[in-house]
Amino acid sequence: MNIKDHKPEYRNWSRLIIAITATAISGATLVFQVILWTDRENRTDHIDRAIIVAQALDISRIESLTGTSADIGTPYYQKLKAQLAAIKESDSRYRFVYLMGQLLDGKVFFFADNEPAGSPDESPPGQIFSEASEEDLIAFNHKKAVISGPVADRWGTWVSALVPLIDPESDRLVAVLGM
Repeated sequence: MNIKDHKPEYRNWSRLIIAITATAISGATLVFQVILWTDRENRTDHIDRAIIVAQALDISRIESLTGTSADIGTPYYQKLKAQLAAIKESDSRYRFVYLMGQLLDGKVFFFADNEPAGSPDESPPGQIFSEASEEDLIAFNHKKAVISGPVADRWGTWVSALVPLIDPESDRLVAVLGM
């Protein structure tokens, strides 16, 4: 048998390998694009929902909070905690719903969260959030709604929507809603 007789067979294998490789690369690219699109859509939906929730909060009442343990006994703080808990319960995708503030030295703290009083995961008023990422700080420093994460902190790894609550009269940042 002559070697020339085997060349077409080698060519067919080469074409098959090239076709399989091209198909695999195209498939992987398509899957990657779908993943990116889905992530972008989920993040957009997440921030849109957080903006709607933020618009429903009474900024003038939030301004009355001190961000200290003195808030715990006040009727508005109790109402706010109940509101945050109801928001969290309305959608199983959210684990935490919370309001944060920023001290003059730049440290981020909690005003209130959705967790029941005494829960191991509760963030009482004034608790410092030392794990604030650079993305988180955009909401405070630039007064822009952002999606942060995934970022790890003491409670787990999260993708969070952060929406600044701004006093419309003074343009002052009052708090940041996170969820």
